[in-house]
Amino acid sequence: MAQNGDYEPSEERSSFQQRKKSIMDGNRLRATYHNSGHAGRYDGQNTDEILFEFPINTDRTYIYFVSAVVGAEVENQNDGGPDRFPIINVAEGRTSGSGQSWTMNPITGYSRPVEESSEIARSDRGPGSPLGNTWPDYWPDKLEEGGDGWAGSWNGYFGRDQFNADLEFYYKAGDDLYTRFVEGTSRGEQFQPDKTDPTRGGLGILLDTRILAWSQTLINSTHFNIFEITNDGSYDYSKVAFGLWIADLIVGETDTPEFDDLRSIAFLSTEIRSPAPEEFNGPIGEMGIQFLETPGNSIDGIDNDGDSDSYNPGNGLLYDPDNDDLFAPLTETGGGFYSRDSLVSSVLPNFTILDFNEKTICPGDKIVLIQDNGDRIISTYPEAGESVYSRGQTITSDGSCVTVVEDLLPEEDENFGAHVDQIDNDFDGLIDENKPNHLNKATFINNQETVIAVRYINYLNFEVGDTLKRGMAVPNRAIREKLNSDDSFRQLVEDYQAQIRNVHGNSLSNEFISNYFYTPHTAAPMIDESRSDYFDNDQDWLIGQDDVGIEGDRDNPSRGQGDGYPTSGANTAFPGEPNIDVTDVSESDQLGVSRARIFAAGSFPMNQDVSVWNNFLVPGDFERQGEAGRDDDIFVSSSLFPLERGQTERFAVAITGVQTFSQNRQDDRDQTNANLRQAFNAYDNDYQFAVAPDPPVVTAVASDGKVTLYWDDSAEESFDRYVERITGNGYDFEGYRVYRATDEAFEDALTITDAYGNRQFNNPIVIYDRENGISGLHPVPVNGVQYNMGSDSGLRYSFVDSTVTNGRRYFYAITSFDYGAEVAGIAPSESRIQISRNPDGSIVLGQNVVEVRPAAEQAGFISPENPSATLVNGSPAGSVTVEVVDPIKVKKDNVYSVTFEDTLVAGKENQPDTVKTKNFTLRDVTDGRSDTLLARSTYFNGEDIPVIDGFGLEITNETDFGINRNLSDWYTTRDVLINNFEFVPANTRQNVADYMIVFSDTVGFGQSSNRQIERAPGDFQSYPSVPTNFKVYNLSDDEEIEFAYAPVTRTTGLCNFEPEAGPVGAFSAFRRTGGFTCAGALSDNIYFIEDFRGEQDVATYRVRMSVITGNEDGSTVTLSENPAGGDTLKIFLNKPFIEGDEYRFRIGEDNTARVDEEEAKQDMKEIKVVPNPYIVTNPYERRATSTNRQQQRELHFTHLPVPSTLRIFTVAGTLVREIDITGSNVRRVGGEFSGTYVWDMLTKDNLEISYGVYLYHVKAPGVGERTGKFAVIK
Repeated sequence: MAQNGDYEPSEERSSFQQRKKSIMDGNRLRATYHNSGHAGRYDGQNTDEILFEFPINTDRTYIYFVSAVVGAEVENQNDGGPDRFPIINVAEGRTSGSGQSWTMNPITGYSRPVEESSEIARSDRGPGSPLGNTWPDYWPDKLEEGGDGWAGSWNGYFGRDQFNADLEFYYKAGDDLYTRFVEGTSRGEQFQPDKTDPTRGGLGILLDTRILAWSQTLINSTHFNIFEITNDGSYDYSKVAFGLWIADLIVGETDTPEFDDLRSIAFLSTEIRSPAPEEFNGPIGEMGIQFLETPGNSIDGIDNDGDSDSYNPGNGLLYDPDNDDLFAPLTETGGGFYSRDSLVSSVLPNFTILDFNEKTICPGDKIVLIQDNGDRIISTYPEAGESVYSRGQTITSDGSCVTVVEDLLPEEDENFGAHVDQIDNDFDGLIDENKPNHLNKATFINNQETVIAVRYINYLNFEVGDTLKRGMAVPNRAIREKLNSDDSFRQLVEDYQAQIRNVHGNSLSNEFISNYFYTPHTAAPMIDESRSDYFDNDQDWLIGQDDVGIEGDRDNPSRGQGDGYPTSGANTAFPGEPNIDVTDVSESDQLGVSRARIFAAGSFPMNQDVSVWNNFLVPGDFERQGEAGRDDDIFVSSSLFPLERGQTERFAVAITGVQTFSQNRQDDRDQTNANLRQAFNAYDNDYQFAVAPDPPVVTAVASDGKVTLYWDDSAEESFDRYVERITGNGYDFEGYRVYRATDEAFEDALTITDAYGNRQFNNPIVIYDRENGISGLHPVPVNGVQYNMGSDSGLRYSFVDSTVTNGRRYFYAITSFDYGAEVAGIAPSESRIQISRNPDGSIVLGQNVVEVRPAAEQAGFISPENPSATLVNGSPAGSVTVEVVDPIKVKKDNVYSVTFEDTLVAGKENQPDTVKTKNFTLRDVTDGRSDTLLARSTYFNGEDIPVIDGFGLEITNETDFGINRNLSDWYTTRDVLINNFEFVPANTRQNVADYMIVFSDTVGFGQSSNRQIERAPGDFQSYPSVPTNFKVYNLSDDEEIEFAYAPVTRTTGLCNFEPEAGPVGAFSAFRRTGGFTCAGALSDNIYFIEDFRGEQDVATYRVRMSVITGNEDGSTVTLSENPAGGDTLKIFLNKPFIEGDEYRFRIGEDNTARVDEEEAKQDMKEIKVVPNPYIVTNPYERRATSTNRQQQRELHFTHLPVPSTLRIFTVAGTLVREIDITGSNVRRVGGEFSGTYVWDMLTKDNLEISYGVYLYHVKAPGVGERTGKFAVIK
């Protein structure tokens, strides 16, 4: 569909010097990947490269390497040699006579420069990664067509910063250094693929490669390898093949690699799996490689992959109810052109045996001519002397009839190659049809083997003179007639054309766009579908989710975003929108694999292009099992496919590992097939699967008998676009899990088995999950076992393990997990444990894994005290506490400030408004600066807060706003009981403050304000200004405030007042006595008048009193008095943190870890040797590795002063070893202040010590000396 005749080759070139490799450790399967199309190990010399290993870090390996091979047949550009010859590109192992690389090599610019990073570009190591940046400053191809290069963004499969896998590698490779044929060979073979660059070698092929891995439990043992092959040269290739060379690693008498051609799976295992080498710890498992995606042929007129009927409800066996009915729009009732019967039986029929019979064609008979662009012309066989052209051939008639046939013929037949020549030999408009692949196509439906006949476009059904575009089921004549007669159809076509013009108008000609007629009413349903036709062939694009623009990122506007139509990335550097062309695997009419060779390792003819082409790449037989006991390799190749200049085709495989530990080999095979079924599901969803949250960044603090872990909260912002499409909520983070192990493979944590006894889940030592009502076992089981979601504990960001043994090596991992998607049957996803052990035993730790050896501190160590946070402003009822978590990270003399923001929450049903804490902010205010360390955090109700600058904060807020009954009271110097008081809101406005009312014996001490008060809704009362015997203060603001005074009547009449009422202005409460009519209690009222959140002179609170009474001789008596001079009423509120509250704390010397010399002198007596005696080995020692089988012995000296000198002697006084114990000594283990040194038990001459008794002497300047002895026992 691209206008390939206008294609100009790019300037992208490869460089051997840019070769890099990275270890794919994104889940339980591990291997080294190279940026040349090769994975595994190059050869026996490269022992730092990881073979395909399962489980990770166990040395249980099954595959030596997997290597891509691309070949094509080209026309010789030298008149003296053969007309055509093959050129084969390999990923490794081929050089010229002068030593120049003749393999595919990385295209420059798609990773960091080699001097900055030795790694392939990987999604988890971009700018800011603690393990270093692997991304280039910009992506060269994203500068095309006005792109900005995506600087600082990931070049994802689905677009800018789209992370659809938990870990993704990306690189480009090219074949331009394969210059064997550029100047011509001695056999007269010459080919220069690029007219613009005569020095360019190979085929002008670009190999765009992605390696994907998920940690989701259903596919956490699988790697996905996706190859995109682009013809970047100046010539079209009619015959191209892609192959995969798999080097089996399992060697033995029963080693039997197998290939299942029906499901396209290679199995690598052995018939007798036990006894196995020690590292397998049980029966040998197996690995499987499934070929998920193969190149397609979108011009042959045939439904090669047999998927058309899965969109046809009329086919009950094959129809998938999740698919749209693509046949209906082609029918007259659906707005199309045909009756349903004629569509399925005449226009798009299934193959029958009659289609493969010989037939005779005479001049004037109807034939179909195929144009180079794939269009069809319905014509007639020429008369004598006339010629016609059909793709790849010119037919000149002598006037006689011809007999034609097209099928897979016996090899001895002279027409054997007719089924792979990319030519329509029987003039029916179909290319290379054959019975095995099209009439009797073997496939799996509901996991059952089934044979089907596929559909094809019956071009002979149309009229002579008709023309049809590639992949269309309707001739151009009928389309134009409908354009003139059907307004809605015309509008649909014009809308499609307008969208393509808006997005691709700069690269596509106006003629192409004006004749673009692809619609659901015209396109053949999933026949000749293409990933470069600008059309959503399977109609699965969703406007509400997928209309994100050509760059695939809804957060960054790009062409096509929000226009209501699918935007294709075909023939551009961009992926386009989801579910169309580049991003939709279904839109490829895949040919499948066509040959499998199982052959002796070492016999692959690397340097013989013709031999590789004829014996490995050209379609042939399937060898299904190797020779038992022979070291075999497997080579699997695709069918031949055309690749026009500028065109891209794809090849993808899934590689999985299994070890069930069952004695029954079939159990491994069943699990391999189950893994690959899940892998196919991920592929079928366009390589989209549930993605785990990002892993947190973890830090460990080792100390004496204790390990403290703490981590950040970045994982909580993780977004899962796959789950978003299902549930509408991609932010589904749920919690953290803490794991501990003593081995790098974390196998001692992998203890939770499924219903079949296979180890399925790691067993955490603790789970911290959101407090949101989600707890217990997840409803979606995985092989009969359910994921533990936690206990609604609430999130935490630190963990202390006090069950450790000093000196022992521990690995801790903190993973994050999400909820999954229950409605889709998806269990939770959990971030991977990022740890990789190199063959030499060195460990590479990711951001969520730490290696720790707790140890006793050095002599004289003093632990830090926790700082005290001091309230410097406000009067909140809550508290702020500070804890030193990481003594090394705290910053001495730094000063920190904690401030708050609040919000007013409206009351309900005439209840008062309430002030609530909104957030808090932590700042570094040292020396007058104001650096924000934690902005507007909402963790102020006792939640755990991520550690900052080595300390942890705990903010405990007061959640119940109101009077504090414990603190609020009368304060008096008199020995009297004062009336009870009542403090209530005056209306809905409640100020957050403490108050004090001070009393005098003199009315006139204070003065009330003239105010109108709303005593109840709609009930207003005015109170004049009068002298009073009290004043009111706001203690929080330290200022006197206004008040309104509402006295009650003092007229006694026939009643008495108890206690005696003072004059108006003297705050009083009393009860009336003297008879039944005098019963009742009365009190003056005080209304506080304040400014409140922008409102002036608002009544906030009301104070009144009540008399305290008792019983004396059966009569009620008054026990309390009214307040008088010297009395004070203090009112304290339970206040949340509000605007203006501030705490400060300083990191002083006492808050840092330190060493005291005097303490060190006392601690010298604590120096010990562990273990003592040393007997053969001890649990602290590391296990041997594949490259170092020697025992790595250890003897620990503890509580040493630092610095000091350790000397070891024989009992005869001979010096064995002298060791300087310094802070930088790499064999000092534990934390920064550790006093433990690990001796490798080697002498000063690097020899192992003998068994016997030894003496040691420790000397520390200014501290003292210590001697002792230890024994080494055989």
